[in-house]
Amino acid sequence: MSLLLEIAIKTSALFVLALTTLWLLRSRSAALRHGVLAVTFVCAISVPILTSLAPAWRLPIPIVSLAFDESTPVTISSDDLATVLVRFDNGARGSVTVGQVCAGHKNDLWFEVNGQRKSMRWYQERQNELWLGHRNGPNGLLLKDPALLASAAKPYARLPGGHQEAWSDAFRNVMHEIYSYIVEGGTRSGRTPAFATFDDGYRCALVVDAILESHRRGGVWTSVGIGNQESGLSGATFAERR
Repeated sequence: MSLLLEIAIKTSALFVLALTTLWLLRSRSAALRHGVLAVTFVCAISVPILTSLAPAWRLPIPIVSLAFDESTPVTISSDDLATVLVRFDNGARGSVTVGQVCAGHKNDLWFEVNGQRKSMRWYQERQNELWLGHRNGPNGLLLKDPALLASAAKPYARLPGGHQEAWSDAFRNVMHEIYSYIVEGGTRSGRTPAFATFDDGYRCALVVDAILESHRRGGVWTSVGIGNQESGLSGATFAERR
């Protein structure tokens, strides 16, 4: 480390300590705070002289090598980590990452959409927040408030703004949707059911089959076919680590 850099670091640390002390003494007399400033300036002036004249102490830091001679191989039979690449018929691209070995992620389900000028992200562990990212402006955090929701989404917010709604409330909404659909005779003109149907389960199974087929073929693009037609998801590449 050069002499000038060392002096700059020590002086900066000294002023940071002084400012912290002044903040702690904000309710004390002005004379005491002025005294702290005077001592700080004197010490700052003395730093270059003391740094160049005082002897330098070099303390060796022992490096401990952690070696594990004994290890037991473990066969992993579950899918511990997977990455899926997708492309849609409209030209959009996406990726899905699933992991069961990521420390600290308890129930970390999240979605993120990236556009040309803006992005948005939702975390299940912070369910009442929506992160909004801007390319040419400051990012923002939108909090759940029924007054700001669209008319189609407003019925799913049972509590007013400032009151947290979470995981169990989502299940309440799903069950309410299912029973309401049954009461209405199983038909909703112009509306898609807000819950997973048997058709949705069938589509999910086809997606999983395409992912596994892509993996068996070395991670090539594999179309997801539904009957004689292809779904909007036209390709997927699957890669895994064990």
